[in-house]
Amino acid sequence: MTTRALMTAAGFIWGATLGIAAAVLAMGIAAGFAWIFMFGDDPWPEWANWAIVGFGIAVGLVVFLICMALARMVARRYDKRQATEKKRGSAVATVLILLGLAVAATYVWQGYEREQALQQQAEIRDAAEAYRSTLAGEVHRITELSVDWPGYGADGAARLRLDGRRAGGYALRWQVRDRLYKEPLVSGERIMVLQGGSARLDVAISSSELVDGYRSLLSRQDANLMVDEPFVFEATLEPVLDEAERAALPEHEANNLRQGWSTLIDRARAEFPVRFFLLGGRLSWDGPTPRGTDAP
Repeated sequence: MTTRALMTAAGFIWGATLGIAAAVLAMGIAAGFAWIFMFGDDPWPEWANWAIVGFGIAVGLVVFLICMALARMVARRYDKRQATEKKRGSAVATVLILLGLAVAATYVWQGYEREQALQQQAEIRDAAEAYRSTLAGEVHRITELSVDWPGYGADGAARLRLDGRRAGGYALRWQVRDRLYKEPLVSGERIMVLQGGSARLDVAISSSELVDGYRSLLSRQDANLMVDEPFVFEATLEPVLDEAERAALPEHEANNLRQGWSTLIDRARAEFPVRFFLLGGRLSWDGPTPRGTDAP
């Protein structure tokens, strides 16, 4: 094969290899630019994808043509030289061809490995998401919640019904709020193990602790006021996952669970009427007492 043909073959191989690499790099840069400065997370117009692909093809074609032009230019120079220099040029072209084929083979192999890794990661994500969906349908949920509040100083209770198929640990957290203050008046937590099926649970609400919690949020402890409004009992049921369950979840869902945003967590609330009086900071459930008598 002549020196000119070898140089042309070397230019073609290097042009194709560098052109494809440049096209992929250009499409990545164009997509990043479009995401950061133009479209972001909003829906992209149809032409945007075509524009990115077209830009990559144009860049790759330019690189390919430059390599071919350089190869032909060098080949013409060797055509005008003596036989010894032509042989040297043929040897150089042969080395460039072999090196180009090696680089192309390496590039193809890396692309194959990258594709396999991405496919494996996609399969792992799909399996984790399928497990999350299954677990979300099996964990216990709060299907009923009501508050028994007799008033007049008697303690009350929140009555919950929990239903689910997953057997394992759960954390029930609860708190009572009023409409004025953001801080809870009373709160509590219970760690328990539930079996598959239904479970009923009562949470005691101490009337004295409820009033003390309200007092702690007042700016003046000797205030005179009447409290007569609905309070809210809020309950959160969270599964306590073992290591195997947590490892099988998608990473983002495990993070959501730690931060309290997971779909595996269930919440419920119920209102109940509360009425009491604070007279100079002293508690009365029935209202102001006649002068000279003590409030309970």
